[in-house]
Amino acid sequence: MFYLLLLFTTCFLSAQYDYHIVFVHLGDRLPDYLFDAIQQVRMFNDERAEVIILAEQRALDHVDTLFLRTYLVNTVSCESLFQSKAHKKFHKKFRIDTAFRNGYWKKCTERFFYLDELLQQHHLHDVIHLENDNMFYVDIHELLPVFRTYTNIAAPFETNQRCLPCCMYFSKPRSLHALVSYLAMMSSKGWHDMALIGSYYCTHSRDAIDQLPTIMPEYAEKIGFRGVPEKAKKGFSRNKKYERHWKRLTNPYTQFSNKIALFNSLFDAAPYGQFLGGQDPRNGECAPGFINETGLFDASQLAYEWRTDAQGRKVPYVLFDNTAYRINNLHVHSKNLKAFAS
Repeated sequence: MFYLLLLFTTCFLSAQYDYHIVFVHLGDRLPDYLFDAIQQVRMFNDERAEVIILAEQRALDHVDTLFLRTYLVNTVSCESLFQSKAHKKFHKKFRIDTAFRNGYWKKCTERFFYLDELLQQHHLHDVIHLENDNMFYVDIHELLPVFRTYTNIAAPFETNQRCLPCCMYFSKPRSLHALVSYLAMMSSKGWHDMALIGSYYCTHSRDAIDQLPTIMPEYAEKIGFRGVPEKAKKGFSRNKKYERHWKRLTNPYTQFSNKIALFNSLFDAAPYGQFLGGQDPRNGECAPGFINETGLFDASQLAYEWRTDAQGRKVPYVLFDNTAYRINNLHVHSKNLKAFAS
């Protein structure tokens, strides 16, 4: 009876919003730059959007309630969600280094199980998941008709074997469930989340998961893509099922400009944010001009400029061959999000 009442209440509350923007954090404390990301997303998205922080209760206990009220942010604790069978299976089978950065790789994958539970138990449609180091520069309401052309999941890919899930769209409550079932099944492989989702993409239909546009077609036509380095291939098995899928695609590289004519804009998996702001300083020298070595295109071959929109907000654009596209998000790998505020 309690569960039915909770389900009714959450469904009623979720119906107040046109769409939902979810940030996830697993750990003791929320990173400071997450609050920069939330301020930025609220600058472009009004009360029609529900902004949610999904985190462990120990982290939520330290959040400034004034900030939550000011920026209309709701919180959901991981502990309040009923753990799915796939989630339990993941815990039993997971095999990857848990010593690195206090279990970083495990947390990266496990967030999707919590997201799946959130979507289903709170009955959420039209969900955008943003990683905490992303700055957003668009009113999602304007893009909803395009997002809704995706059946289940849309995400930016660095290569066809490697997804950087910094900005993902989920169309309906069960959109994520098939993916987490796959993650649980494959969790004994010892792969990180980027390779796991890449593997899912290569072995499933475009109805299951499809690409957000990350590069304009003019770039592929004039310069072409780089070969995928061995570093990007590591942790991914080129099995026969994958090979069959690859051969079905007339030109698999057109996927990186997928639906660009509808969006009239691009999404950043990592190359734009890394080139403009540098890589994560924990990974090495952090300075603008960093070239993402595992991606298919070279961000230094493009031009960038900041334009001011009708509301006086700064928005980044990428230019190539007399074409310019708004960048909807910047994956600020350096974690210096304030430098990219509008």
